[in-house]
Amino acid sequence: MSKYRLKLIIASLSSYERAIARRELIRGGRKSDTRFDLVSSLPSDLVYRIFLLLRLSSLRACRQVNREWRQYATCERVVGDYVKKALTSTCIPPDIMGNQATFRWLEKREWRWETALPVFAKTVEVRGRINVLTTGSSWVAASCDGMLKAWHIEGGTLRLGLNIRAHTANRIAICASGRALIYSTFMLEARIYSLINGELLFGVTSTVSNIDHIDVHYDLAAIQKRNGTVEIYRWAEELLLVRFNLGEIKICGIKLCSDAFLLVTIDDWSVRVVDAKSGSMLFSWSAQSAIVSEFSTDGAPPRMKAAIFEGRPGILRVTLYNNAGLVSFSIIPEKWTVEIHNVCGVGACRQLRLLETHFSHQLIANYGALSDLSIKKPVACGVTGSSHSSKIAVPGTSTNISGTRKPIQCLPDASAIDDDIAVLGFVSTGICVLKFSE
Repeated sequence: MSKYRLKLIIASLSSYERAIARRELIRGGRKSDTRFDLVSSLPSDLVYRIFLLLRLSSLRACRQVNREWRQYATCERVVGDYVKKALTSTCIPPDIMGNQATFRWLEKREWRWETALPVFAKTVEVRGRINVLTTGSSWVAASCDGMLKAWHIEGGTLRLGLNIRAHTANRIAICASGRALIYSTFMLEARIYSLINGELLFGVTSTVSNIDHIDVHYDLAAIQKRNGTVEIYRWAEELLLVRFNLGEIKICGIKLCSDAFLLVTIDDWSVRVVDAKSGSMLFSWSAQSAIVSEFSTDGAPPRMKAAIFEGRPGILRVTLYNNAGLVSFSIIPEKWTVEIHNVCGVGACRQLRLLETHFSHQLIANYGALSDLSIKKPVACGVTGSSHSSKIAVPGTSTNISGTRKPIQCLPDASAIDDDIAVLGFVSTGICVLKFSE
């Protein structure tokens, strides 16, 4: 538990509760009897508040202390609150019902993240520099020196599904259905290819300005140009639905969350929700006030992950992040309000770098000592959970990864993370895909 959260607990107590807590803490410090239990001496409401702030690994340890601690750690109030928080960043399997069953599934996943190695750590050798790398819907896609490639993840194997000659991509996005991908190039063009048979499904060329950002959502495609113009197409019909201009702002990313909402992130760490049918702005919110006390952005622009929250239909879940940290929140369109779920920096002394995030977990490079920063070689690369998750085991970049011919000892040229899949791309080694067991 952080000092900041402990201060919040103390500030929320009444003067009477504060006096009791202070008395019991002093009494506990003076007692030499090792059987003294602080939890049994504090008011139950205060104990609940403390347990609600513990991480899952800490709750698991608390259950081992005694019967009273176990009752607190497994009570419906604590379990229900933890499940509610986890639902903001996790897609629970549909066959798991109820708070207790969901809590056990989350606990099993946490244990797996902490102890288990990936089901497979496969490296696909590619020629040339990896310009863009992305993953989603059980697909891994990359642009490698004039080739656009995509592999389908099937169990413990990778099947090459798309391999075409194309201009070097600057952006790639995979459709949520897993049937198509969209990519844009520095040659002012954007194209959509079928991941089933490699067929060209749609293409558009910009005659005015470079294409900076793209996204695809089932039958919709969004294209944002450098001059601020955004075009949304129904690509199966090759129909332009709407064209609008966002003005002279520095756009860092766009995301089609549904056929109704287009999310736009700005370099000042603000998010705009735009009506995908008319182009009118529906809502705007800045994360600057939320992150200023937790970490410094160092002026670096944010990247964005966003999706419709399956646990609460209609809610937009968003994560803004850069190498220094992240802020995760939900946008509720019904009232146009924001719920902040997590704000954190990745580490002190500039030793850690946040490479990628996927709501509930992040891909982080650890540089170790400050002297390592000058040579750009991280000591290890791992995945860590959000504020309620623990660090999990991933083969370090300073060791041999299964399937590789040589050790990986450098920062990945490209990386991506999606659900239980982490992807690292290295010029000298290839694309390493790590998938965690269920």
